[in-house]
Order: sequence, then C-alpha cells, then structure tokens
Amino acid sequence: MPKKPALTIIQHNPVEGLGRIGHWCEANNMDYQLVQPFHGDRLPELTPDQRLIVLGGPMNVGEPELDQEQEWLQRQVDKRVPILGICLGGQMLAQCLGAEVTPLPQEEWGWKSLKMADDHHRVFAPFSDVAAVFEWHSYQFSLPQGSEPLGATEQCDRQGFVLDDRFVGIQFHPEWTQQSLTALANQSGHWPPGLKECAASNIAKLDQAVFEFLGQWWELSATGRGMRYTNC
Repeated sequence: MPKKPALTIIQHNPVEGLGRIGHWCEANNMDYQLVQPFHGDRLPELTPDQRLIVLGGPMNVGEPELDQEQEWLQRQVDKRVPILGICLGGQMLAQCLGAEVTPLPQEEWGWKSLKMADDHHRVFAPFSDVAAVFEWHSYQFSLPQGSEPLGATEQCDRQGFVLDDRFVGIQFHPEWTQQSLTALANQSGHWPPGLKECAASNIAKLDQAVFEFLGQWWELSATGRGMRYTNC
C-alpha cells in the first residue's frame, strides 16, 4: 500500500501557487500532494493523521462550481482532519464550522495593517511583528462558535480564527510572495501601479512569520483539543 502524504494542498487558481508554503515544505522535506480541481484532479478522502491546506481562488462560497468541494470539505471536518484555510479556503472552512460567509461592503485589496486581537490564539503570534499583510477578497466570514480570533484590519474585523487547535482560517494571503503578486498583476492587467510593492523589511518579517506560523499549526494540530466542535 502506498504511503499516505502527510499534507494535501488544494489549489483553485493556476496563478495562485504555493508561494511561501512551498518554501516551507521544501525546507522541512515535507511530503505533500497538490490537488488542482481546475485540471480535473479528484479530491482525496483524508484521515485525521494527515493535514489539509485549502488555498484561495477567484470564486466565492455558494457558487455552484464549489458545491462538490464544499461537501467534500465538510466530510474532512467531520472526520477531524486538521485544516488550514486561506482566503476562499478560510471562508469554506468557516461555513463548514457553522459560520456565515457574507459580502464585504467594499473589496479589500492591497497591503493592509493587521491589528492583532488582545486574545489572539498563540498560533497567530508570529504575525504580531508583521507591519502589513496582503489582502484580496470581497467576502468575509463570521467567527465559528467557540473559536479564538486573529485580529482585524481597518476594513475587515475578522481576519482569522482557530477552533480546537485543529481548524485554522485566515482571510489574508501570507503565502503570496512578491513573485506571486507580480504573476497575479500580470494576469489581471488592471492593478494600480505600486500596489504589489512592500518594504523589504516587512517582506523579511513575513517570510519568517509564515514559517513559524506553519510550524506551530503543524504541531498544535497533531493533538487538537477536540472538545468544542459540533457539526452545525
């Protein structure tokens, strides 16, 4: 029987690659499988000793093209597979956990200051020294019942949550490198000049923060408290 990959990553957009997540996997000799539904890849059934990262994408929760994946993700949640959802992935995970996903009054786009919640979960602590994070979303999630928050930006006051150390959702894109942003800008063709630019000092802090954040999530999710989640 072939060995199960330690990590599965769902990618929704060819241009939205792994970025810093890929760098972290390489640095830790991480065995992972990349699943690309846009290429017809099948969604694998996972077990609680594996982990899952669901990346962002241009679609929104509730659109028909995500129905099958949303049902699949709910099964993984019910089986208590540790999951990290980013942007769209975070919104899909929040819905699986009984939270609401609703439109923002105005799209949040670009480098934004992140204000950490006083009671933020410790897995988010690495982001406390980061001056700005990159946002691109027009929907937001509410906090799942019993979850612990990350913090807020001026435009969106729910930037992340953790439930039972096992389920983590974030709204911004820590995985996107400057190379990622250039590819996205070239694809869309309508980015304002300078939107993707950021101080080198902040990029260096973000590089370090993402590595620390992923490492902490990996360790914490191995045990997960498993006390509060109920299927809503």
